[in-house]
Amino acid sequence: MKFELGLVVLALSVAIVRSAKYKVPIWKGENTVDRFLRTLAKSSIDDIVMSLQYPPLPLANQHDAQYYGPISIGTPPQSFMVLFDTGSADLWVPSVHNQQNICSLRKCYNQGQSSTFRVNGRSISLAYGTGSLEGILSGDTVTVGGLTIKNQTFAEALHEDDFLLSTNIPFDGIFGLGFPQLSEYATPPFFQAMQENAFEQNVFSVFLARQGSGLQSTIMFGGWDDTLIKKIIRELDEL
Repeated sequence: MKFELGLVVLALSVAIVRSAKYKVPIWKGENTVDRFLRTLAKSSIDDIVMSLQYPPLPLANQHDAQYYGPISIGTPPQSFMVLFDTGSADLWVPSVHNQQNICSLRKCYNQGQSSTFRVNGRSISLAYGTGSLEGILSGDTVTVGGLTIKNQTFAEALHEDDFLLSTNIPFDGIFGLGFPQLSEYATPPFFQAMQENAFEQNVFSVFLARQGSGLQSTIMFGGWDDTLIKKIIRELDEL
């Protein structure tokens, strides 16, 4: 039987408080290869021949690397789709005060509509391998998969570069999962939840389902899915 599952687990120091696991469904964004093949599927034979005269599209680090899912910020909750990124450590979403008309493309955070908003105001500038933004820091309650983080500092993006403004981007913002040392601005959400004693086990795990498997990719905070672990072990035994 083909091995159809992938599992990544990040284990951290343990502070036993209470048992809780918070599972979030995540989806894979369209990468460069997917986009190229979708374009070819709509093309004529002549168009395909012409397209093959150009160099192959670069893959860089985008291939099967973009997984995004739902969170909410504020009270009452304002919903967003965010990219879960282990390569960065900051949480940001677009601000309603953005001057680029981005709120017509994506959901924007409105601090004036949240009773739990806390003023910070510090300027922030973030640069990724592909994309950059500028904004201000704010504080509010963040909810992800049933996990509530009460004192989360995050960025409201006021200006995003052309890459992040692209209509091909399927998410609103980025949810950094990296270690605190990667950020000079704020404690990343997972580590903030640890400080608030949210977990019995300071662990998050990621399940990445293969395309076409019919399974849902997920990220789980505070543990791992025992059912998936047992399924992986059974399939390994059958190899």
